[in-house]
Amino acid sequence: MIVVVIAALSLLVATEPFEDLTLRLSQEPTDVACEQMETWVAQHHDRDDAARGLLWIARKRLDDRDRDAARAALARGTSGRGRFGAEATRLLSAMDVEDGRFDDATELAARLDAS
Repeated sequence: MIVVVIAALSLLVATEPFEDLTLRLSQEPTDVACEQMETWVAQHHDRDDAARGLLWIARKRLDDRDRDAARAALARGTSGRGRFGAEATRLLSAMDVEDGRFDDATELAARLDAS
């Protein structure tokens, strides 16, 4: 029975539009929501939407004041293409400035400028 529930949830996460997914996950505790979003990101790793999911995770972690987890999600998101990868790079660079990591922020800004 548990396998059937897990399979059904996996299918739901795989086919659910991103906006519906985030609305549903916003009702869950942060750790549960981020774990489910990680599953979605893994299923969409070959699309720009993966970076979108990582941005969502980073924002949820920042809401909980978990800067390390947010930074990790953003760092993964910077490898994404398109606007979501660029947004992850911008947010990570801003965190670097806030945290006094100016060399890292400069490197990220140069990467954005080159793209």
